Amino acid sequence: GPPGGEAPPREASAGAAEGGDPGGRVGGLPPRPDSDCEDGGGAGGRVDLSHSPLFRTCWGRVILDEAHRIKGRTNSTAQAAFALRASTARWCLSGTPLQNRVGEVYSIIRFVRFYPYAHYFCKVRGCECTSLHYRFDPDSSRCLTCGHTKMQHYSHFANTVSNPIKKFGFLGAGRAAMECLRSQVLDQILLRRTKKERHSDLQLPPMEIRIRHDALSREENDFYQAMFTDSLTEFDTYVDKGTVLHNYAHVFDLIMRLRQAVDHPYLIVHGSLRTESGPIPTQSRSEVATPVCALCQDDIEDPGTRATAQCGHAFHRDCVSDYLAQAPLLASGGIGCPTCFTPLTVNLEEEEEEASPPAAAPQMQAGAPTGKARSSIMQRIKTAEFKSSTKIEALMQEVGRMVSADPASKALVFSQFTTFLELIEWRMKREGISCAKLLGSMPVAAKSNIIISFQTDPSLKVLLISLKAGGEGLNLQAADHIFLMDPWWNPASEHQAIQRAHRIGQTRPVRATRFVATGTIEEKIIELQQKKQTVFDCSVGNSNQALQRLTSDDIKFLFSQ
Repeated sequence: GPPGGEAPPREASAGAAEGGDPGGRVGGLPPRPDSDCEDGGGAGGRVDLSHSPLFRTCWGRVILDEAHRIKGRTNSTAQAAFALRASTARWCLSGTPLQNRVGEVYSIIRFVRFYPYAHYFCKVRGCECTSLHYRFDPDSSRCLTCGHTKMQHYSHFANTVSNPIKKFGFLGAGRAAMECLRSQVLDQILLRRTKKERHSDLQLPPMEIRIRHDALSREENDFYQAMFTDSLTEFDTYVDKGTVLHNYAHVFDLIMRLRQAVDHPYLIVHGSLRTESGPIPTQSRSEVATPVCALCQDDIEDPGTRATAQCGHAFHRDCVSDYLAQAPLLASGGIGCPTCFTPLTVNLEEEEEEASPPAAAPQMQAGAPTGKARSSIMQRIKTAEFKSSTKIEALMQEVGRMVSADPASKALVFSQFTTFLELIEWRMKREGISCAKLLGSMPVAAKSNIIISFQTDPSLKVLLISLKAGGEGLNLQAADHIFLMDPWWNPASEHQAIQRAHRIGQTRPVRATRFVATGTIEEKIIELQQKKQTVFDCSVGNSNQALQRLTSDDIKFLFSQ
């Protein structure tokens, strides 16, 4: 639903300010500034935006899509959004206005300029200073509007909402602050519409979300437990020294490695982890980086049989010749690379060019410059020694069931780790399942070709997507199955990914499966997700019962900066 909306009339704002203010004025807060367009722009007035027509124009209405992108109020995206001027209304559209902590909502409140919670005030009795900006003279540290000091100014949102919650959690003033946020702020500016509420209007088919629990194999569990023990030892050292926060980046790296180990040990063994004597020894390691044919998925051991495309992907020459003779044309024209879907230009020997069909000839340019594809983890693995993982085989089982139940079904597979997607891609293609991979690093044209092909080509069954690349902004109604390979801290990100298929235009029931390895860190992440979802429910979702499931310490943790 769309959080935010037109600024409420001053009567509603005055009601939100009842109860006085830290300045002790009996008459309440100073009046709201009359004109949005006369406020002086954004970026705290530190940047001259008068040369930009976008910021110089006073628009009738400004609508901010994917408004959660401005949750960090000090970043350049948020500052640019704040600087836009509107004479009538400011609207925010977002499916996830709150992702981690209540403080993130302030950016939306600030953008819609909701009085008084978006404003700063002066504590000095009788001072009418009211501003959206925290502006002070760099030399004297005095307010540019009223001349009083920084210590005499305060943020109404911080005073009435975020600070009490940080200090008291869900006790006393903290509980009152949460109720204030819900009743005096969100109820005034939030128009929330869920799919369940508007089911009769949307006419969407049902959606089922389930969690599939699988136990790691003995070898995988031994590897994971060894890593967990080492990581726990390091973490305990930081705890004993009281330096956890100082080593946050390293602690985060330890957690990420544990999550990778659950997906597939190869992500660690063939990744960046090293022993004192060098890389971790393993039979699956290729002594030299061996390219893998993007079509048959075998190692290309003889350089004389290799053909390298301009995009950088390698093929057996026989494989790519057969592919060019049979491949369909892209929507944008030409034949696409089976891996990255960019127009395929490949070097072939003269006799191979003459033997190729005329339709493929424009795609084969002798002597064309070759690009450099992103190094794949499969180049470091002997394909003959490849061993799958519990999660990959669980996915293969689910995809097999999907195709058996309905040959027209398609699936989206999400993971945060692109190297894991590469392993899945190899395993699926080896099994004869047509799939494509969508990554954030791909060119726009390649992404467009992949999406169009997935939506229109019946033979393309699976689309592998990195969670950040495909979590929002995509319409993929051709899929009716979603597989989330690894849980993320924030449940909102997973919900966004699932919604790529369950939206207007979908005609079949949607089934989403979340894979979780039992007895691992992933179960802890699920618990953290539930806590984050509870915070969303009790603020945006208007549920008092959800709030009572959190302890005081939980609230302090979730709202900490």
